[in-house]
Amino acid sequence: MVAILTLLSLLLTSTFIASAPSSATTEVQDPPPGNGRRIRPTWAPLQLWNITNDSSGPIPLQSKIGDMCLSAGDDPVSGSSLTIDHCGNGQKQTWNYSAQNKIQLDSTDLCLDLKEGSGPINQNPYVIVKELQVWECEDDNNNQIFFELPYPNA
Repeated sequence: MVAILTLLSLLLTSTFIASAPSSATTEVQDPPPGNGRRIRPTWAPLQLWNITNDSSGPIPLQSKIGDMCLSAGDDPVSGSSLTIDHCGNGQKQTWNYSAQNKIQLDSTDLCLDLKEGSGPINQNPYVIVKELQVWECEDDNNNQIFFELPYPNA
């Protein structure tokens, strides 16, 4: 099943979309898209992601702008920034959506996380609302929880 992701968002069906706290979405920080471009949540809906929901294993988060996937980079650790890279770069691009509404990097204890204390950053031509990173998965960390919301154009 193909679904749409407005990150921080993970779509489990074609009619619902998950969203980060405050309905933040993400965009490529420095368009045009390309390998190594940083990912930052913003309010603009330009960053839509296709995913294949397969409950039997991890999934890539692939951008609708082409063959680009959300990537945790080489040897990610807590606090590592996210980028987009061409799809097919292995484990650093595969994620699991947990029953606790977390998006976890496959084979690690790292989850997508809105960086604590980050705030609006003016960076032309976009405003960054929150910074996005991977961080050690924590049970009580609201910055790592993503909820499903209706998505009208799925």
